[in-house]
Amino acid sequence: MLFIGSYRRTRLGLGTVATDLTIAVAVTSGLRHRMSPRACRAVQLGAYVAWPAVLLHGLGTGSDTRRLPVLVLTATCATVVLEVVLEALGWRLVAHPMSLPRVAAWASLAALPLPAVAPAVWTAGGPLASGWAKRSRTPSATTRTVPAADRVGAR
Repeated sequence: MLFIGSYRRTRLGLGTVATDLTIAVAVTSGLRHRMSPRACRAVQLGAYVAWPAVLLHGLGTGSDTRRLPVLVLTATCATVVLEVVLEALGWRLVAHPMSLPRVAAWASLAALPLPAVAPAVWTAGGPLASGWAKRSRTPSATTRTVPAADRVGAR
């Protein structure tokens, strides 16, 4: 069952939904020749829902979120995905100008920084803020001190 646990239920639920969507996308990729194109595309669009859910799940639930390598990897992945989406929208505007209404396409491009900035702001005020483990009811047995070399801002 989703979203009913006692430990970070929303973020764990997002991880569960993202896993299910990712499995569905992988299965339909292998079976696309047996499906109607419309049904296959509908399931494949689940990847656009799964990725932000994975990002929030990882940042909000991960016990190693504060480690510098994890933050660098997360930021790199988010940057690559944002770049790919920007390129895809830009290509669609140039190559197929009639496929999207111009206003909708430009509005989409203008709104793209929001998905990039919102998780960064939330992460800074949430998982990276002091007292996050206590506020999110992390059992004390699962928390430990992050070595100074791995902490964000460590010298």
